Amino acid sequence: MKKIAGFTHAALVLFFVLSSNGLTGQSINPKLSDRAYSLIQDEQTGMAVSVSTGLYESGIGKNLEKLPDIGGFQRPEFLVLEFFNMIKNADINGMMALYDPESREMIRERLDIAQASKEYQSFNDFELFSKNVFGNICRVRFNFINTSTGDFFPWVLMMKQIGNRYFLTETILLDHLFISTSSAHPYNLSKSPYLNCQLSGMAGFYFIPEGDSLRFVSEQPVIPNAIGIWLNLVTYDPIAIEEHPTDEVLLLNQMRTTLVTKDSAGFVDLWAPEEKEALTSDVFQSDLAVNRVFYNKTSSLMPLGLLKVGEEIVVFFRSKVGDAYLPLQLMAMKKIGNDYKLRSSLDTEIMERFYAWQILNNTYVTNAIEQYFTR
Repeated sequence: MKKIAGFTHAALVLFFVLSSNGLTGQSINPKLSDRAYSLIQDEQTGMAVSVSTGLYESGIGKNLEKLPDIGGFQRPEFLVLEFFNMIKNADINGMMALYDPESREMIRERLDIAQASKEYQSFNDFELFSKNVFGNICRVRFNFINTSTGDFFPWVLMMKQIGNRYFLTETILLDHLFISTSSAHPYNLSKSPYLNCQLSGMAGFYFIPEGDSLRFVSEQPVIPNAIGIWLNLVTYDPIAIEEHPTDEVLLLNQMRTTLVTKDSAGFVDLWAPEEKEALTSDVFQSDLAVNRVFYNKTSSLMPLGLLKVGEEIVVFFRSKVGDAYLPLQLMAMKKIGNDYKLRSSLDTEIMERFYAWQILNNTYVTNAIEQYFTR
């Protein structure tokens, strides 16, 4: 458990008393902004993201009970209130009613509500933190709170608007672009202001809601609640890169050569030191066999461009099989000394790079980047 930074016990209690007295319908409706935030920042912005996000006024929690939920869950915030109450009361039937029909059996199987109620009994309130919106999907971040000790535990609920009301939902896939972009948002962890980033000269990719999914559009949309991704991409000149391949392109070709020739020792030597322990695992050996079969079918690799991420880079390329090029592939590399070494991903110990790698590997984003390079 954690203490809420900057709050004493007396201040926290007073905070909730004051806020509950002044709570209005307007105060639980945070102003949403599509302002871009920088996810990869070195000497310049390497990757920026925008997703509709708003911060709640401080101190909104159980005091929502003082406001009428006119129409029944027309506001997502009241779902958080009822979720909190159902957890505290260990009410599995009441909890099921909060979820959309597709999610109810999943929750019944996954949620041990008696255990959850026991674990969260010490929390006597909650506080709304931030809200993200994309089409009919909503994500609310809040904290379970113990107002006596200041301890808190963060939580996120996904919601879906169906008709005139909101339901909790488990149907939004974890690889949905909305999940990764909203999770990476600075307001997911802090209410501190974040700096504007420079987007000029960057390649922009835009995604608009389409039911529970999304659709890529090439021009920045004027509709609200779109997702924007901006990348500072370097595009290779195909003739120049073939005649004078750069270090990272040479490494890419070495990877293919060692796989085709079954040079296991040479292949292992291409990887960053921190990856080599994983190379001995059964999972890797299985993947290695699959990759050997795949690259034996290829005649060449076509490097398209790269994205710089500090001492790391992401190289975008396509494999040629027969007369056709396969869909875009990504390879992470790290500069160690004077040489690049392969990595299975960007450094996921750095939170921003963890989310950046998720976003780059999203199928919709990858397809959009391929269109950009091959336009």
